[in-house]
Amino acid sequence: YHQSLAMIGWLVSQRGERGIAELVARLDAHPPGTPRDPAAILAEVAGRPFDGEVLLAYLASRRPGR
Repeated sequence: YHQSLAMIGWLVSQRGERGIAELVARLDAHPPGTPRDPAAILAEVAGRPFDGEVLLAYLASRRPGR
């Protein structure tokens, strides 16, 4: 749950709340039964690279006192 929440938080930080609707639309358009790479889909929607390092940097930037 926490990782998923952080991924959505990162997407909103990049695209605003419209990023959620864009992500849902992208997922709806994805052919059923084919593998979905969450990091690749987030990168496509955000228009920039996304991986574990990006997520950790995002989380670090949100720590209190930073």
